[in-house]
Amino acid sequence: MAGFPAFMASQFTAGHDPDGHGESESLQAYFNRALNLNSSGDFHYSPLSKVGELRLVRLLPGSGNEGLRMLLSNYREANAPSYEALSYVWGDPRSTVQVDLNGKRFFIGNNLAEALCQIRHAQKERFLWIDAICINQNNLEEKSWHIAKMRDIYIGAIQVLVWIGKHSEDSANAMDDLRNIARYYPDGRQDAVRRYYFVEHVGEGKAQVPAIMNLFRRPWWSRMWIIQEVVVSKSVIVQCGDRSLPWSAFAVIAGHIATSQQVAQTLVSAGVFSRMGVTNHVTAFESLRVQWTTGSIPDILSLLVKYRRSKATDPRDKIFALLGMVQSSERSVVSSDYTKPAARIYSEFVTGIVARTGRLDVLAFNNMHRRVPDLPSWAPDWSCSCHQDNDLPLLYDSETFAMTKDSRLQQYSGRSASGSKQAKVAYSGDLKTLTAEGIVFDEIREISEEGRIEKLPPALGLPYEESYALPIHRLNQFAEKSFGDNAEIKQRVLLRSMMGNAFLKDEDQYLRVFQKRVKESNDGRLWLNTHLRTDGKATYDTEWQLNTILGRVMRGRRLFLHGHGFMGIGSSRVQPGDRLCILFGAAMPFVVRKRSDWYELIGEACLAHQGIMHGCMADKTYEFADPKDLVIEQIRLR
Repeated sequence: MAGFPAFMASQFTAGHDPDGHGESESLQAYFNRALNLNSSGDFHYSPLSKVGELRLVRLLPGSGNEGLRMLLSNYREANAPSYEALSYVWGDPRSTVQVDLNGKRFFIGNNLAEALCQIRHAQKERFLWIDAICINQNNLEEKSWHIAKMRDIYIGAIQVLVWIGKHSEDSANAMDDLRNIARYYPDGRQDAVRRYYFVEHVGEGKAQVPAIMNLFRRPWWSRMWIIQEVVVSKSVIVQCGDRSLPWSAFAVIAGHIATSQQVAQTLVSAGVFSRMGVTNHVTAFESLRVQWTTGSIPDILSLLVKYRRSKATDPRDKIFALLGMVQSSERSVVSSDYTKPAARIYSEFVTGIVARTGRLDVLAFNNMHRRVPDLPSWAPDWSCSCHQDNDLPLLYDSETFAMTKDSRLQQYSGRSASGSKQAKVAYSGDLKTLTAEGIVFDEIREISEEGRIEKLPPALGLPYEESYALPIHRLNQFAEKSFGDNAEIKQRVLLRSMMGNAFLKDEDQYLRVFQKRVKESNDGRLWLNTHLRTDGKATYDTEWQLNTILGRVMRGRRLFLHGHGFMGIGSSRVQPGDRLCILFGAAMPFVVRKRSDWYELIGEACLAHQGIMHGCMADKTYEFADPKDLVIEQIRLR
């Protein structure tokens, strides 16, 4: 589902193309054109009741180059005919096709037109629910209340037809190969015999592996709205051109591609190096489908974290598209209202999460990639599909720490920087200002260079699909300025800081490996080989764990010194003179920047001082400060 409200053009910078087409037409013209195409034709919508009604398309028979003919009618939900729901990518709104709708002119996107031409029957009509036609996209009120109906519409469909596009890049052969493989997995199971067949089939070159990967790279897989459309549906059919396969076939094959060593070797030899990112979202969807059927869907924030990289042309849809999957009690965290700008929706989302959880941890998602205008610094910007640097706050980065057997953030034990203090929050009427109770306790006095991770080409001959390096020698030199005279303690503090203040069962073993790696880095780089070219199962040795965590934690972050030479890490945006604060009701400290009588929230901080991380500042037991100087104040964030 996607619409193009006229005012939405102000949500983006002029010249930016939200769907990646690269044209230079201004955004105002871009969205106005999409919005007004149908108003220039003859078709007009009949009003739709908010309760108990929906529209359905009757796709009339046709073939070949015949024009598309459709009938659109309103139905009482209780008496509606059986229908299928279409899931597709809207594509470029400037590429349109005129169709016949109720005998009137109507314009639809080219990608939708291609899908309808392909799926229509030659002799009989087909009942469909299609968002671009069944929702009056010019009516913002109708669009808004349709959000609550979307889940039920897809649940009610006899099946969902997924259109990933017309044939290209040898996709026809790829679909044929997938069909042949899928015959061995009719029930979706992956026992040893079937796995062996898959590996042999691919390993012998019978399957077009790069072409299969290209299928998984189609734009449809990356869109936000498809998550709900796939997860809640009874049955899903994926179609490319004139070939189709059940969803279960794609899910089981994606799992094999992600874990097969033989497939990995085939991909590397074909020049395709990253398979996990391409297939992980498919297996994640299948996992969520299972959770949906068992009633164990995660909460809204967890879903937003998991699918943060999925794309939506309208930034509000990053949240709206997930509301239908969560428990009814959670849908009240934000109103699905297209008359409100994205900044307001994102701010309301924070207030809803804080009200539901009683905590301020959601503020840690404040990141350096911000493009929504007028968004206060305390409200995370969810519009960015892929955060290139500090992808997740450390508190929520289970992806990093789940990779190890004996490494956990200490905050997960239930202790936090704000101790037992509860959140006390107030908001201004315009939702520009958040005022929280807390303590501003220290100042950042020196910063290191940013922890940029250098990606190294496979041509170097390393035994990994992808290799990375970190400028360890300069970070090690920075650590020399930290507290104390003992070199080993400084390196221990450096290691602990660079690993996100992780709790390690055998820190001495990690330290020995770390010191050895630093000493061996005569080229000034610490090599981080994070993607093993094996069957995908990590060999959980100390060195692999060390490399993995260092690479993920330090990407886009920098070290800093504060107070008496204590070390910490924070966003790459951190500057000398920024303040450290504890916000009551938050597990992590925060970096803020003084602006007149208010603060700008820069991001979370992770400090090497264990006492601060576990509440000594909030409890006024910090040994390096007089308790009288630790003043509880109302911290205004804007």
